[in-house]
Amino acid sequence: MHNSSLLKILKVLSPSELKELKKFLNCTYLNKHKQCEKLFNILANYHPDFDSPKLDSEKIYKRVFGKDATYEGNESNFRTLVANLKKGVNQFLILEELNNKPEQQHLLLLDAYTKRGASASLQTEVTKKCLNEKSTISSWYFYDRFQLYWKLYNEESTDTYNAISDSFILLNKYLDYFYALTKLKLGIEQQNLHKRDILTTPITLLPAVQEFVKENSDDIPEVILLYTKLVELSQNPENGIDRLKEILSLFESQIPQLSREDSKDIITVLFNFTNSKLQQQISPETYKQLRFEVVKLSVTYGLYTDDQTMSNMQYKIVVLSAIVATKFDWAAKFMEDHQQYLVTASKIFCIQECLGIFYYFKAKALKAPDLYLKSIEAFNVPTGKNDAFNKRKIWSILIAYYEYFLLVKTEYFFTLTHNFHTVIKRCQGFSDEEKRQLLNTLNALKYMAKTRLDPNYVPSVVKKRIEKYRQEEHYRVDWITEMFDEFEQQI
Repeated sequence: MHNSSLLKILKVLSPSELKELKKFLNCTYLNKHKQCEKLFNILANYHPDFDSPKLDSEKIYKRVFGKDATYEGNESNFRTLVANLKKGVNQFLILEELNNKPEQQHLLLLDAYTKRGASASLQTEVTKKCLNEKSTISSWYFYDRFQLYWKLYNEESTDTYNAISDSFILLNKYLDYFYALTKLKLGIEQQNLHKRDILTTPITLLPAVQEFVKENSDDIPEVILLYTKLVELSQNPENGIDRLKEILSLFESQIPQLSREDSKDIITVLFNFTNSKLQQQISPETYKQLRFEVVKLSVTYGLYTDDQTMSNMQYKIVVLSAIVATKFDWAAKFMEDHQQYLVTASKIFCIQECLGIFYYFKAKALKAPDLYLKSIEAFNVPTGKNDAFNKRKIWSILIAYYEYFLLVKTEYFFTLTHNFHTVIKRCQGFSDEEKRQLLNTLNALKYMAKTRLDPNYVPSVVKKRIEKYRQEEHYRVDWITEMFDEFEQQI
């Protein structure tokens, strides 16, 4: 049953969700098939990979029904059991989602009252109570409010004219808000797809929505104003720095009211903008600081962690954004606090690589040789078969040693480059082409180091090596490119 949809669903559940699912399946009212609970308890032992050979359908069948049970001829019974457990898991997920959506709970409750003939006064009482409760704001928040006011409008059909009029105005207003916010979200997505040449079709009536927001700006919820500004930023990135600062301020004030999904989507839009269009408009230092502010906001409100976990990529993005903005104390605190959230098998490589980069940039900023040595120590961890990290490790150690050499002018660097020749040739993680390119770069660094010791030593081979390096775009490394630029200016 390795390829069953049931295992695919269970695989994406977190450990805490599995515990809650176990409680759910243990409830006889919700789960009328006791064998489902037994099957779940067996399968849960193989979470999250579910790749054990013990998950063979016949083996699982015998563990559920007893070792003397015959699987052959009873395959349909087992399929039914799996289908019932899948149905229970899906019901659990639906209830979990409903727990986070009070407006939809209220609407379902009101539907239940209506079908059972509850009095209009009871329905009105419940509806008004629903409308007074606070909730996160999203497109569906406005749509649910529209539905609640629609019910209230129908319930008040025998009430006073003013009550009917007020309910109608409000239900119309919330429908406008739902429509406006949904169109604005589509507008942002369309801009992202257009940028990647996937979709060029404009969103219909989006200009009308933007005009509607402009005309009613005094009465429009701030979350809609926020999305309007995001659309404008995507459509017209000119003068983006002022708009971005305004959006960041407005966004931070709205985060407590926004759903987590919407907050993460907004951060993604802002981060992508700082990654591309904004970089072209402002100085590198200002760009780095603004990019850091976006990342810092995400960390402050926990938008990079899901169920107490964080991906290696997200961890690196945060650390590198802080480092290049020279926020070394903040980066160190982040690494200390968030290492525990990394759960993948390669997390040790991620932690050590980020630590190595941290010490490298701090050493470069403070001109501190001892920090270069710490950087090298962090990079120089056993890599096993992790070829990707192995490649970056060799590059990083080489560059850190070269920067260390620039400060202390030690002859040991030349012994090191000789040793690196052997290491690179034996490294299994490199193709022959990559080895050749790395050796060319290594030689260029060696000649550059000799030039640092003897200003009269400027062989033409240095320039040739650098030129050769520049021609092979695929293998270029930013740190080395910057180093070569600086070297060429000096000679």
